[in-house]
Amino acid sequence: MKIAALLLLSMLAFSPQEPRRPNIIVVLADDLGMGDLGCTGGKEPTPRLDRLAAEGTRFARYTCASPICSPSRTGILTGMFP
Repeated sequence: MKIAALLLLSMLAFSPQEPRRPNIIVVLADDLGMGDLGCTGGKEPTPRLDRLAAEGTRFARYTCASPICSPSRTGILTGMFP
C-alpha cells in the first residue's frame, strides 16, 4: 500500500505541466496616428495605454495593408491580405 501511495504521489509530482500561453492584446483604433498616444509623445494623457506599452512589447515598425481602414481592419482580423 505504501508503494502504491508513493508511486501515485511521484506521478503527480512529476506530471508534465501545460505550457503557459502568452497574453496577446491587439489595440486597433481608427484615425489614431503614431504620435497621438502619450507613450509616443502625444499631448493627450493616455495613462493606461502608456502603462501597457511600458510593460509589454511595442512594435514601432509596421506597414498598413491599405490607405483606408476597412481593408486594413479586415486583414488584421482574418490574417489574410486584403
